[in-house]
Amino acid sequence: MARNDRRSSSTGGETRRLADPHERRLSGGRDGGGTPAAFRIRPEVVRRLGIGVLVLIVVLLAIVVRLITIKPAAVTLRPTLATTVQLPGNSPLPDWPSSGEAALTVQGVGSLGSSGESGQSARPIASLAKIMTAYLTLREHPLAADGDGFTITVTAAQAQAYAADVAADQSTVAVRAGEQLTERQLLEALLIPSADNIAEILAAQDAGSEQTFVARMNAQAKSLGMTRTTYADASGFDPATVSTASDQLRILQRAMKLPVFRQIVAMSSVELPVAGTVTNYNPLIADGYYGKTGSDSSAGGCLAFFKDVTVAGRRLTVAGVVLGQGSGSSTSVILGAAADAAENLVASARSELHVYPVVRAGAPVLMATAADKSSVRLVASGRLSVIGWGGLRERLAVQTRTVKAGLVKGQLVGQVSLAGNLPTPVGKGASARSGGGTRTAVRTPASLSAPGLGWRFAHLL
Repeated sequence: MARNDRRSSSTGGETRRLADPHERRLSGGRDGGGTPAAFRIRPEVVRRLGIGVLVLIVVLLAIVVRLITIKPAAVTLRPTLATTVQLPGNSPLPDWPSSGEAALTVQGVGSLGSSGESGQSARPIASLAKIMTAYLTLREHPLAADGDGFTITVTAAQAQAYAADVAADQSTVAVRAGEQLTERQLLEALLIPSADNIAEILAAQDAGSEQTFVARMNAQAKSLGMTRTTYADASGFDPATVSTASDQLRILQRAMKLPVFRQIVAMSSVELPVAGTVTNYNPLIADGYYGKTGSDSSAGGCLAFFKDVTVAGRRLTVAGVVLGQGSGSSTSVILGAAADAAENLVASARSELHVYPVVRAGAPVLMATAADKSSVRLVASGRLSVIGWGGLRERLAVQTRTVKAGLVKGQLVGQVSLAGNLPTPVGKGASARSGGGTRTAVRTPASLSAPGLGWRFAHLL
């Protein structure tokens, strides 16, 4: 039989091919799939790789979420505007009278001080005492603007007292036993013709006796800080009723808050049941000076007054008191001297009142700083002005809103407003040339961007 390179065997007619030993060596290093064992990846390695990739994905997602959700701190706002402003110029010097005493104020602006009081004793004030009498009556028996109040019937004793007052040359109005007078009529008789006998009637009506009423007058004076005032009677006829111009200005301003008081002292005359028409002693009433007169030989000419003046379209009230004006016993002469002193004071006060800007439009009010330290100045949208005189101090208040991480141009951030009582703000009703109102908005003139990605990456932790 011929030999060949391959061997075969037949069994039962089937020929079986025998593998070459060399071929077996070549195929002996492969698995059933034909992949070399050296390159086979173990299952635990695959599992570990999968966990690592998953962790990496989770970390990346956490970073992204943190970058998206991190919230920078709100913008901080720091005031840069001075909260106290002194108006430029020198303090005014009113045209004080050369003798006697005087005190002057502009309501809502400030006091102009007083003259003639230093080192002097309190002086008689004559019928200015009736301001306190009217004030206590209205405080104890409030009267509506169109009301009449209580009603009294004049007694025989009160009619006889009237006759005695006339004999003593006091200022009186005629009354008759049985006459009925309302509270309003009594106050009109007290304040317009300055009737001493009516002061006595009101004192008895309120407190039961003039003595008890006078004690109440002094207690009220003490509570108002009228430290140099002593009331000896309800009318002021007694020269022991003494005070100062500054003290009387205190009670005048209290009484001015009562509409009925202001209404009555502005009347030039009134009609009373028995006395008929009686007139006001105030020589300046036709010129808009309202208040209360007082005059006698010991007190001189006295006038407690208030007068409206207009500054930049805004109405202001000048209030003052002059005591001890003129000389002699002629009522018209000494009251004329008091009137001259009052007019000079009002004119000098009016000449000192001006409009002063205290905040200009565009003035820096706040400094806004974002979390990344970028900043922008916030400014007043409008102008704030006041009425006053040189040397007065004005207080300003700044209110702010909560601001998030950034600002957009023109955003409202807060407001700056005039604060306190001094001086009078120029607000509604003022003319256009006088300036803005009592407050103005604070806005941002430029955008302030919220912190960006750089800041967020730096604050991931």
